[in-house]
Amino acid sequence: DPLRRDPERACRYAEKAYSLNSSDERTLETFADALFATGNVARAVEIQQERLDRERKAGIALKSEDRPS
Repeated sequence: DPLRRDPERACRYAEKAYSLNSSDERTLETFADALFATGNVARAVEIQQERLDRERKAGIALKSEDRPS
């Protein structure tokens, strides 16, 4: 429901989760999504890149929808 969304609040919670557990892939993705929703696209891209770099380093194969075009 768009009337109940609060991207700024979501971003604060996601940032807190990131500060507590920055190694969790879901936390990274959630934080990046929240940053994007608040208009902080550059930081969102940095966080997504961090996630992708960790996956590559760990040898995790990317799903086709995650691969750059």
